[in-house]
Amino acid sequence: MKFCLDTLKTECLPPRVPCREANCTNPAIWDTGLCWQHYSHPEELRQRIVAAATSKSGLLGVCLVGVDLAGADLAGAQLSYSDLSHACLQRANLRGAHLDHLMAEGADLSDADLSDASLLFACLGLARCGKTRFTNAKAENVNFVGASLVGADFSNAKLFYSRFAGADCSGACFRGADLERAIFRATRLRDADMSAYQGRPIMDRVIW
Repeated sequence: MKFCLDTLKTECLPPRVPCREANCTNPAIWDTGLCWQHYSHPEELRQRIVAAATSKSGLLGVCLVGVDLAGADLAGAQLSYSDLSHACLQRANLRGAHLDHLMAEGADLSDADLSDASLLFACLGLARCGKTRFTNAKAENVNFVGASLVGADFSNAKLFYSRFAGADCSGACFRGADLERAIFRATRLRDADMSAYQGRPIMDRVIW
């Protein structure tokens, strides 16, 4: 099952250039010509990515597939239109970050802080977001299909037309969130806090 449109991958995201290491089919990271696994100084690259993403110009439309940015301070970072598929962002500080049209399919965002972040039209299909904070985030038209969102906090988030089909939102908090036209189809919502939400979400075969 596809969790994002092919047009998003081909028209909105940076082209994936293969790693120059022989017989490697992984995409090259940013300006290195090598994938994350074959880059010999990952900590140096990690520091460069964080510095560039949080600079005035930011990192718009770059390939960062599979990078390890666990625990990184990316508050206010500009990463819109970038590809962070299968990246590790556990415990990362992404408060107020610009993540519009971000591809983060299969990424690990467990316990990360995305409060006040902008995620318009982002794709987090199959992402791991256990206890991730999306408080006050602008997460409209976001693809959360198949994501693990156990214990995630969406308090007061704007989730207009975001899709949670097949997602596990057990114990998640949607208190005060704008759920107008948000789609919960075959979504696990056991012990979820749905108090005082706004709008008219679509609830179809929800698992309570």
